[in-house]
Amino acid sequence: MAPLGPARPEAPSLTKTLETPLRVLKPGTVVADKYKIIDEVSHGGTGVVYKAEDIKLKSLVPAGKK
Repeated sequence: MAPLGPARPEAPSLTKTLETPLRVLKPGTVVADKYKIIDEVSHGGTGVVYKAEDIKLKSLVPAGKK
């Protein structure tokens, strides 16, 4: 078996990183006719975390991730 050598610069990449555009939810946006977005808590490489209010119960719910 031949030893592996460094990748050739002219070789095409076999993988490609895809990025999905994030749809930002603004405060006041209603999701699923049940939750009202209060604020964005944090965001990072895996998505956005929001603070939301359950409209029927009139109480804050654990932050949801999009």
